[in-house]
Amino acid sequence: MGLSGKKILVVDDSEEVRDLLRVVLIREGCKITVSEDGAHAVQLLRDEVFDAVFLDISLPNIDGLQVASITRDGTINSKTPILFISGIVDVDAIEKLKTIKFMEVFVKPFEIDVILKKLAEKISSAEALHVKSYDARIIKGFLSAVQDVLRFYLENPPSFGSPIVKTSAKSQGFASIVIGLSGVGIVGSTSLTFERQLLHALAKKVFSDTEIQLSDELAGNLAGELGNQVCEEVKVNFAKLGLKVLVGLPEVVLGESHSLIHKASAQVISVPIQHSGSFCVAEFCIVTGERDESTVGSDAQDVIVF
Repeated sequence: MGLSGKKILVVDDSEEVRDLLRVVLIREGCKITVSEDGAHAVQLLRDEVFDAVFLDISLPNIDGLQVASITRDGTINSKTPILFISGIVDVDAIEKLKTIKFMEVFVKPFEIDVILKKLAEKISSAEALHVKSYDARIIKGFLSAVQDVLRFYLENPPSFGSPIVKTSAKSQGFASIVIGLSGVGIVGSTSLTFERQLLHALAKKVFSDTEIQLSDELAGNLAGELGNQVCEEVKVNFAKLGLKVLVGLPEVVLGESHSLIHKASAQVISVPIQHSGSFCVAEFCIVTGERDESTVGSDAQDVIVF
């Protein structure tokens, strides 16, 4: 397996090590991000998906072991391979780290060829497990609910763009609602993120007031109410499709650059939605396992695979 195009984060307080890895990995065609600080690395790992991470154990502010622990505990890189590089020779610690899945330890000085080979192996293993199948009926049922709710309030139906695999936890709008899903062979969440402009247009329609000001409180309330109504429509659509899926109450998050915490660690499918020059974005983060065939209709083969 080649490394060309892979996104690698290098975290080390040694400029010499950072520069060496940057040069070698760029030569292999990788896209490189570097950091010399543990706290900065944590923020990067919360905001952007990487294919692998090189991590020094001794770092300013937050050490490498803490960075790894935080990364594994619910970030979008929770299953990203981590390759530790350390000048500290602690046999017990090294053996313990090697037992953790998708982790590897190299003691300085290290051999570049060995590191590149192990990096390719770890990425390949992780990718084999990260390929998820998405039952297209879940996506269609959710988007149909969004369409019906927006059309009810804004009169005209929205238009949907092509789905993409999202590579960042950052939202693409001002207000988000996250809706948990759980059922037979399914766990995860969906979300909707709205531009402020779309919520403002909605407020004008709901309150019949073209001069109304959109405060953060009003935006949050509108997003929450939209979420409640989308949930009800989703339940109806899922029932029609024969999907036995529990739909949780929506959680509302506000802010211009907030991150979304989904209910599963999987690839996020993002679908842009446009209405009258304003946008919202639907996301799907779903892990599908063995399905109960009694819940699957005649179109069970209709599965999107990434």
